[in-house]
Amino acid sequence: MPRSAWTSAPRGGAQLTGGKLVGIACHWPGTTSDAYGVESEGVIASRLRGWWDFHVNTRGWTDIGYNFAVDQAGRVWDLRGLTRVGAHCASPTNPDANHEWLGVLFILGDQEPPTAAMIRAFQDFRHDVFLPRWPGRTRLTGHGRAPGVPGAQTSCPGPFVAAKLTDGTLAQPPGTEDDVTPEQANQLASIFRAVARFEGSGDGSGSIEWRTWNYGRGPATRTMIGQTLAIVRGLADQAGVDLDEHALAAALAPLLPPIVADLDDEALARIAAAVNDEQARRLTS
Repeated sequence: MPRSAWTSAPRGGAQLTGGKLVGIACHWPGTTSDAYGVESEGVIASRLRGWWDFHVNTRGWTDIGYNFAVDQAGRVWDLRGLTRVGAHCASPTNPDANHEWLGVLFILGDQEPPTAAMIRAFQDFRHDVFLPRWPGRTRLTGHGRAPGVPGAQTSCPGPFVAAKLTDGTLAQPPGTEDDVTPEQANQLASIFRAVARFEGSGDGSGSIEWRTWNYGRGPATRTMIGQTLAIVRGLADQAGVDLDEHALAAALAPLLPPIVADLDDEALARIAAAVNDEQARRLTS
């Protein structure tokens, strides 16, 4: 997500030259014992503005402290960006740490594991965005653990992200997860057909038809379907609901446009609005 998706404020921070940069430091908000869950773009944007306000108007920094953020829906948010020094891990005993580490915020709660979508989004970001811009800066750490930035005294980034750092999951290149079988792909294709009609858009406009399906059976498609199913199950668990058609539609729709044909921009916009309304209602009911 571009920076303009959450703020119009100018970027802050000195230019990052990369001379001392060694890798990425992972963070969490550390501000709640609850689970954020999968939230809409609007909710995440509001959270980011809140953290920006605290960092700028309370701590006196020039911008939000982190360079990027990743949320449970699998969106990567541009904060300070790739070429600005952050304000996220320096300490009196290690004042150069912000020049050594790019800061990525994982938007999750104290007792909340990252979703498959969050993990994949971070892997994609690191492989496709960070490392091409900063080749060779391959190190990964948590702020205060796994193993931690020297000088940091904090439990950040929490137990679940730390575990993914320790077992090497976050360092893996994207696309290394196991595919589902062709039989599972066929079963999921049936699910897609079953939710091809999304009733009740939330704005009184009636139903939305997803008219044409174009799904393949190659490894890339099966991987995508497997990831989709994992997100569906995660959403259902977080919301405490059965996997009925509305829950499936709300969970699947953000990932479906790449395999849905013959939908114009207006139809996709209506689907997105309906999904945000339904997903927010289920996760807050």
